[in-house]
Amino acid sequence: MVLAGVAASVAAGDTSTPVVVAALVAAPLLGLLLTDDARARLLDARGAGDVAILVGLTLLLAANVAVLGDLARELGLARAHGVAAAAAVALLVVGWQAGEAWWRLATPLGAAVVILPVALVVAGAGAPWTTWAALASRPALTFDAASAWVTGGRAIGERTTLTFGEPHRMIAAAPATWRVTERDAARISVREWRLGTGDALTLRPGDQLALERGARVRFEAGRRVPTAAPSGVAWADGRGRSTVERLAAALGILVAVVGGGVALAPALAAPALAAVVVPLVLLTFVTGAALWGLYGMALAPALSLTPRALAPVFEALSEATRGGWRPALTGVVATGLLVLLAGTVLAWRGRLAALVDGGAAALGRPGPSRAVRSLLLGGVVLTSAALALRGDDPWRLFTGGLAVIAALAIVPRLATPAPRAQLAGALAGAVAFALAALHALPWLTASFAAHPVLLAAPTAFLIARLARRAAR
Repeated sequence: MVLAGVAASVAAGDTSTPVVVAALVAAPLLGLLLTDDARARLLDARGAGDVAILVGLTLLLAANVAVLGDLARELGLARAHGVAAAAAVALLVVGWQAGEAWWRLATPLGAAVVILPVALVVAGAGAPWTTWAALASRPALTFDAASAWVTGGRAIGERTTLTFGEPHRMIAAAPATWRVTERDAARISVREWRLGTGDALTLRPGDQLALERGARVRFEAGRRVPTAAPSGVAWADGRGRSTVERLAAALGILVAVVGGGVALAPALAAPALAAVVVPLVLLTFVTGAALWGLYGMALAPALSLTPRALAPVFEALSEATRGGWRPALTGVVATGLLVLLAGTVLAWRGRLAALVDGGAAALGRPGPSRAVRSLLLGGVVLTSAALALRGDDPWRLFTGGLAVIAALAIVPRLATPAPRAQLAGALAGAVAFALAALHALPWLTASFAAHPVLLAAPTAFLIARLARRAAR
């Protein structure tokens, strides 16, 4: 999920990308540097926070499974096929505990397999700083004459509406009905056109074209990509978002990723060595993911027409490699993603198993048997797969899971050691989180709706502190 999220953030020109990178690297480091007392208070304590961690872990696994669903679509399959394959890998890791020594190799091996092919892209397209400078200085992001969107046509990834800022002649690559909204000075009219393969339609500036998911279209070479930033300068500038929106997005991601990442960081036998190795490995991996996003946007500006989690990776790979190497490298990256998922599930399994055993101990009962624990974890895997099938944005699921853990588990424990006060803070934070996420408070800005942790975290902290004072 980190690969897909960072690559997509860079490709979108999101100005909060440096914060994302810094938070992803810093979170496990902070967790490793916690003292024993701090770890006991924040990570090993039991209570209402355990429920938040369970919900967060479910969302995190759903995000990773959803990425594999998008991978299946990149390979020409249905989303359900990718979700089923990811669920099968997760269930295998959960159930086959005898192979734990092998599963531990999955994370570094999968990360290397996924990141190393970007070296071929760099060799073919040029150095990252040169590529970024060239992309950021483009007067317009346009369709290249050799792009598949121009030569043979491609299918639209999701149902979408394209708004045109200049005249554009589009061609139907398959029979379809196009709905065009024409905006004249005096009136707005909607027309439907039934087009056959090869039929063309000219759109004027201001027109909007509604296309169903899967509609195959061809665009005109040299014209601006309708859904992309108007120019490289606008892309590098963050697509014109206000300063308040940028700060809110950066703060929301920082709180969610650092708070949730600290809660999930494992206790290692050699923390001094891990404090050096873990951030270096993460920095390398995140940098590789950022390069996939940069080259994906530089080589294929029409990324926004295929809003899939791994579109930057496969678009960059497709444009930078030609001939027989392309299918082979695509298969290598897809295999690496499956292996990386196995390593991710191993870490997820360990955290969830500790949560189950700790909950049983807190209730004064023995931990469940291996079979019962596997059944419990398998149930969570299937729940995550069901969430992934809905087609939600994987990055939103990922940051949402971390935000739930940060706001409802870590923040109340930071506020007070009293369990009842923590429960009050967690409940209040959960209500605030739901209200913000569901847009139930009209006076809240869009930033709070996009990042509910901005409301939930301070609410949980304040209520926990007030509850502690009331108890005194």
